[in-house]
Amino acid sequence: MDLQLKNKIAVVLAASKGLGKAIAKALSAEGATVIIGSRNKDELDKTAVEIEQLSGNKVIAMSVDVSDKDSLSAFLQSAAEKYGRIDILLNNAGGPPFDAFEHLDDEHSQKALALTLLSFVRASRQVLPYMKAAGGGRIINIISGSVKSVLAHSVLPTSMRMGVVGMAKLLADE
Repeated sequence: MDLQLKNKIAVVLAASKGLGKAIAKALSAEGATVIIGSRNKDELDKTAVEIEQLSGNKVIAMSVDVSDKDSLSAFLQSAAEKYGRIDILLNNAGGPPFDAFEHLDDEHSQKALALTLLSFVRASRQVLPYMKAAGGGRIINIISGSVKSVLAHSVLPTSMRMGVVGMAKLLADE
């Protein structure tokens, strides 16, 4: 399949395993230059080697904590400077813990906000100038089916991801 991604620069967050890793593999297989980020540098490096072996394309692996504003900003700035642009941003992050609402305090909520909503907001905001300068781009947000069919004890993951859905809809209109 040719998705016309050859020579596109794709940044994939939370890419050392799971869905992020699978998407990074697919993008690289389609010819995109992939920059992957995750907190676990060892796993990230293994993933980069695996994707390079499968696709034959170079993969850049840089550690990043998406819940940390400065770490995320430095990661995205470095990714953009490496190639002069970012064409595709795949926002992705692990989810906050599942638990009954009554067991969750402000600290849980603050961590969930930073990880699940603010990381997507910050990354999207930071790549917009590069996409505008290039005449376009794609921001893809990985969330959860819980925004359509709520799962028990998922108040933090669901509420934060519903915020991502709202942001994405409004950003698309802008």
